[in-house]
Order: sequence, then C-alpha cells, then structure tokens
Amino acid sequence: ITLLCLVEYLFSLPPEKRLVPLDEIASRAKLASREEAEVVIMKAMAQGMVKGVIDQVAGVIQVSWVQPRVLTHDQVRGLQTRLDQWSQKLASISPLVH
Repeated sequence: ITLLCLVEYLFSLPPEKRLVPLDEIASRAKLASREEAEVVIMKAMAQGMVKGVIDQVAGVIQVSWVQPRVLTHDQVRGLQTRLDQWSQKLASISPLVH
C-alpha cells in the first residue's frame, strides 16, 4: 500500500515539480522518517515503478519517470490539463527556435 501511495503521489506531480523532499514523501506516506521514505523509494525503483536519483545529502529525490497506471476520469482530466499547458509552453517558445 505504501508503494502505491508513493507512485500515486509522484504521478500526480507536474514534471517540472518532481524534485521531491524525502520528508514530504515520509509525511504523505505516513512513515516515521526520511530514512523509511528512502527505503520505500528504493523498493519502488527496484521494482521498476519509479526512475530517478536520490540525493541523500540534500534529502530529495529527482523523479524522471513513474510507471503509468489505470487512470480515473479525474486523473485523465488532470493529464489533459498538463498536456494542454505543455502544448502552450511549446507554442510560446516555438518562435524563438526558428
């Protein structure tokens, strides 16, 4: 259940906000410490549910990929919103590239 909680939380984050403090993960997953959060993250990484880099010194994980899951209607709408925002960002920088 803790792994699913972690994956669900990380999946809900926008891609530009995927530098996540271990303390925040511990809090959201109701774990006692950042060390416990680190262990859960390593399990998720070992099972191929999450890809990223843990920075123990800074106490953060930089998430680069989260395993997709079956999405609810609300999650699909959220994904659509994120894709629309990404498309708008691309459109705004497109003239700069040409």
